Amino acid sequence: MLSLPQLPLLLVCIALALHLLGERRAAVKLRRPRSREARWRTASFYAGLAIVIVALEGPVDDNSSTLLWVHMLQHVLLLSIAAPLIALGAPWMSIWRPLPLGLRRAVARAVARSPALAPLRWLGRSLGSPWPALVVCSANLVIWHIPAVYDFALRHEGVHMLEHVTFIAFGVLLWIQMFESPPMRARLALSVRVYYVLAFDVVCWLLSLVLAFASHPLYPAYAHLAHRPGGLSALADQQIAGGVMLGLGSLAATLYVFYGLYRWLGAPRDARHPTPEPPTPTTRRTLTVGSMSVAASLFLVACGSSSTSSRSADAIHPGLQGLILKPPKPAPSLSLRNYTGKMVNLASFRGRAVLVTFLYTHCPNWCPLIAANLAAAQRQLGAGARRVKIIAVTVDPKRDTPGAVRAFLSARDAAGRMDYLLGTRMQLAPVWKAWDVGVVIDKNKLTTGHSDIVYGVTAAGRMAVVYPPDFTPAQIVHDVPLLAGG
Repeated sequence: MLSLPQLPLLLVCIALALHLLGERRAAVKLRRPRSREARWRTASFYAGLAIVIVALEGPVDDNSSTLLWVHMLQHVLLLSIAAPLIALGAPWMSIWRPLPLGLRRAVARAVARSPALAPLRWLGRSLGSPWPALVVCSANLVIWHIPAVYDFALRHEGVHMLEHVTFIAFGVLLWIQMFESPPMRARLALSVRVYYVLAFDVVCWLLSLVLAFASHPLYPAYAHLAHRPGGLSALADQQIAGGVMLGLGSLAATLYVFYGLYRWLGAPRDARHPTPEPPTPTTRRTLTVGSMSVAASLFLVACGSSSTSSRSADAIHPGLQGLILKPPKPAPSLSLRNYTGKMVNLASFRGRAVLVTFLYTHCPNWCPLIAANLAAAQRQLGAGARRVKIIAVTVDPKRDTPGAVRAFLSARDAAGRMDYLLGTRMQLAPVWKAWDVGVVIDKNKLTTGHSDIVYGVTAAGRMAVVYPPDFTPAQIVHDVPLLAGG
């Protein structure tokens, strides 16, 4: 019979197993080993899980009930070390990917459109903003260290476990505002991130100073202990706890401050104060309370309103295997030159299904797989390929040269099977905005964050469906006749 103290270990094992399966599936689909960045992120995530185990199992947990400073060490390990490692590890897609497709679709539709979950979506949008995340994480830290609340958690195992869960969850929520944690994107300028982490650090410092300089023990559960390991007095134990929070608790934030200043001072001037992308549905809905809901909602954020409407001539076929948009809306205009110099206009393809996606040739993750699967679907359509047009739009105008695009498409047997559209940043920015594609270009890492989805447009020119990046060619083959008929 599973007991409450064993639950954290079980959850860590489940997360580890899902992540291993997800990483393996990604390597198989990409047909090559994971990139160096992906391997570093994986190592960071596994290190975060290891820290969780160290904090909640073994000597640390055993001594946390008799020594306040050990209990404080437990909190610091979860909030200030495990949480940033997990955020930096960006495990969300790898954990989500191995789940059954039917389950993913059901969860995604519920999270994105269910009226009953509207409060959850509101909560996700609110906590996904940097400043509410800072306030909530700071308040969570302070509340759990109020003596009455602290002692109550010690007396009730379930409440104590909830405390640890909130330290990890809100800690991750805080740190993904400063790290790129795909598919979530850091939304603060480099300089602001330094002030942001310092603001949270100030809260930790103040709390640690209260513990270190209090004239009497603050927590009855520890003050009333008859014996303590090492013969420490209750007040000395509390002072050491304050030192643990002040020193080790500030370690991650201090390292980030130096790292952030280094990046900010070394970045080009326009990268220090980037013009923020307008908030899109994708950005606003990516952060919900559960990380699985995070991944699910990311792919459905372009769905717009979830209100229903009566069936009309524009009604979308319910058999589509992608994620159906209700109600469908007219596809935004799109007119750019492809990599051969030919002008391509979306409106000229009325009467045919159109698949629109946004890629870049140096992408280490999903873009190669999306291009390969779209090309594979077109091959499998055979004569039916005449009924679909595939369009890719660059999100990296500087490096996506005609030569780079030609090599990228040829390597995936996609040359001649899709129009890869190019342009200047000034030409592309309105297109990204119209199609709700949040684009964040990191000049230091030479990577581009963007929405990894494929839009399905009907023959009547209406956006009807979106496909997450792990779609299969069979789904496209199934849906093309339905889109071409609409």
